Amino acid sequence: MSLHAAVPSRDVGPRLARDASQPSRRSLGRGFHSFVSRGCAVDLDTGLRALLVVSIVSAAAPFVSAILARFRVPQVVVLIVGGVLIGWTVESIPIESLGVGGWSRSLALAAVAIVAPIVLSVATMCGAPVPAYFRILGPKKERMQNRLAVSAGLILILTMLLAFVVALALVFDPRYRDFPFAPLTAAVVPFLVHRLAVALPKGKRPAAETAGASVLALSVIYILFNEGFANWQSLWVCVMLAALSFSLARVRDVPG
Repeated sequence: MSLHAAVPSRDVGPRLARDASQPSRRSLGRGFHSFVSRGCAVDLDTGLRALLVVSIVSAAAPFVSAILARFRVPQVVVLIVGGVLIGWTVESIPIESLGVGGWSRSLALAAVAIVAPIVLSVATMCGAPVPAYFRILGPKKERMQNRLAVSAGLILILTMLLAFVVALALVFDPRYRDFPFAPLTAAVVPFLVHRLAVALPKGKRPAAETAGASVLALSVIYILFNEGFANWQSLWVCVMLAALSFSLARVRDVPG
């Protein structure tokens, strides 16, 4: 018996080919960095470093605000949600953005997701109401004078408009649409917590907010059955749209 026959041959070619075809590490984003095989250092470009700085600063700001707010439960819930989701939000911007419209929507959602937890946590702590749109955009003599309340109201206006963009796109043109659940959650949860934590003021139900709540509620029903119950991202977005609809329905026209 020859030596070659006694020793079983080991065909390592296909195995090496399979190993070479597999990615060495999971990518953190598209086009921002590359991993060198066999354990070499990570090569980060300027774009990823800038995003990392923004993510760290944005995630730290809510927790600093929570310390200043003396760790009251509603504020802490709002700030933890915002701090946890901001990294996910920033990471998804280049992945879910296509064209000028896609980038504009993603950047606007990220901005609201960063600002809303901070402003609404302070408004909740101070008991400041979120005024009706009429008290912000109406005649000068009818406008709200509380700057904190006006800031919260402006954020609510922008959040509602962006929610309209997301919801109506999923209703009328759902193909190849992303579900921005992370920034939408960071923007909507602060208003939901504010509605539950702050006493509902007496006043008339504004027409604009009521109409917006109705549009979002009807959109949720359509999206829910159109996308199906197996799509967890769709379910998540529907829950956030329903929460925003509830928050809009609880707005009251409070004089400034």
